[in-house]
Amino acid sequence: MPPLRRAPPPSRRSSPPPPPPVYKCKTCFQLEVVGPDNTPETTTWDFLGAKSCAEEGFYPIPPSSGPLPTCCERARMYLADTLALDADYGLDPDLDVDLTGFEELTCTKTSIRICGDVTAPHAGEALKAYLEQSLSLSTWTTNMVTALSAGFGNSGGTCPMAMIGSSARVVTVDPLSGEPDAACLPFDVDAQASCAQPSLAFLKEIRDVSPFPNDTCASAPGSTPFALERYMVVVEEDAEYHLACMAITPNTPKDAASACASADSLDKVAVLLWDDEDFGTASYLQEGVLLRQKDAEGGYVTKDLTVSTGPPGSNSFYLSGLGLTTADLASEPAVCFRYPADSDPIWLYYPVDPLGNLWTALYDASGKCCPTYYANRF
Repeated sequence: MPPLRRAPPPSRRSSPPPPPPVYKCKTCFQLEVVGPDNTPETTTWDFLGAKSCAEEGFYPIPPSSGPLPTCCERARMYLADTLALDADYGLDPDLDVDLTGFEELTCTKTSIRICGDVTAPHAGEALKAYLEQSLSLSTWTTNMVTALSAGFGNSGGTCPMAMIGSSARVVTVDPLSGEPDAACLPFDVDAQASCAQPSLAFLKEIRDVSPFPNDTCASAPGSTPFALERYMVVVEEDAEYHLACMAITPNTPKDAASACASADSLDKVAVLLWDDEDFGTASYLQEGVLLRQKDAEGGYVTKDLTVSTGPPGSNSFYLSGLGLTTADLASEPAVCFRYPADSDPIWLYYPVDPLGNLWTALYDASGKCCPTYYANRF
């Protein structure tokens, strides 16, 4: 009889490990703009209008007639479908974190919100910690902020004018309650760096130019009933020419008892522009500098202003013949620079300020009051 054979030992192959857990949740990325007191009520930023994100060369004129009539629509253009492309934000593909469905954008005056789905092996604070294990998290955060604030048109890589004195953050919020998101993907980062107020003192430091205004007069802003709107407006004069306009606006003088507070006329302004012949500013201004204002019927009329230059090297151009009184402020007067529609607007090359600000002094009849403001397209 053949010998008995032992049965083979049972297999000791281990079972495959269970798949890692998968969490699916919803969150909203929200960019919030707040003013100097850290509330939205004190900022001038407005996603529902076009002025805050106006930028050079952003046509048609006015923006409301084009495909991106508001800052909200501009933000939508920058953000559409982007948050679903994780790799574009530097997320390590080994982290198994997916962002999908971030397509619909909603706006208020001071915030934009875009919501979607997060799929990850963790959620809440655990997901935040999981992301922080990756060296790419800082890149992802930076790129996220850049994408959300890409609609901020700006000059020279600085903050746009509507952000001066304000700040912004990107946070995640619960889609239903609007409260800070703690359950899905906690997120809270600064969206803007310094938004410093432009100043002539700083300009003199970086440009080493003569003081402006080039006269002995009271130049502090707010001293007379006349002021300057910060935002230049581009007007289509006709098919061949555009007008870049600085609006003159009413102002309540800061010191009602001062002599400048009683100034009731404005006939001359000075603008800080390069006067070196190499810049060709004088030739540029020969296209025409106009006063534009409404007539009694509500239509716009213009008249030519006289252009003269200050002493060589002062970089001062004087525009006279405005003939405005405080009563004329109701006609919405503006100083406008004419230029061919196919050429560059004045703020690109001619201002001494590298950010394109047109520093402008508004002279009263005595010449002793010259409050100085800046204007720019964005």
